[in-house]
Amino acid sequence: SPKIAYRKEALWLKGRESSLIRISGFVEDGNRILKTSIFTFTPSFSLEKRIEAESAEWAGNAWELKNVKVFDIGNNITKNYSSLMTNLIEEPKIFREEMKQPDEMNFFELQTYYSRLQKAGFKNVKYLVRLYEKLAYPAINFVMILFGIALALNSNWGGGMRAVGLGVIISIVYWLSYSITISLGTTGILQPWLASWASPIVFGIAGGIMYSKINE
Repeated sequence: SPKIAYRKEALWLKGRESSLIRISGFVEDGNRILKTSIFTFTPSFSLEKRIEAESAEWAGNAWELKNVKVFDIGNNITKNYSSLMTNLIEEPKIFREEMKQPDEMNFFELQTYYSRLQKAGFKNVKYLVRLYEKLAYPAINFVMILFGIALALNSNWGGGMRAVGLGVIISIVYWLSYSITISLGTTGILQPWLASWASPIVFGIAGGIMYSKINE
């Protein structure tokens, strides 16, 4: 089975017919791959052809390469094509199985990958929302701690089990609102930064107000 290796600058995999493939990334929405290089070899493992494409799209049973240059090494010939079909690259499912998903990437990996998408002309809001999410996540922990302290020390809220119950309710409401804004962000209804930061900001302000009333 094909083996895939993730690197910061490219993704390498073993293609069909002993070819070697290098791509800049995979866009799951639409089954597209970014800037692609295909290397084919002779039986003696000498480089036979190098195929460079700006992008490729899955056409059901093969990949359609776009804006292609084919370097025929043996004959010293270069040809240009607006599109070219190839079956040397495996089906899209191999990328879904092996590539990291946005939730699995750290901030810098996701930032690099999103920049790669932008340079290739692809706009995927989901990745940008996830990028802002990773920045907002530490704020979520701070907001929860702030609410916890405010509820525990504010006698107006009763303290004890009542405070615990209110804390659970606030946490549920927070995560519901956060999930809703993230969904609105991935569908393009909200700006990505607003989708990720709306709940932390609103609940952070509410928690700050509660905290300020502890000694009143």
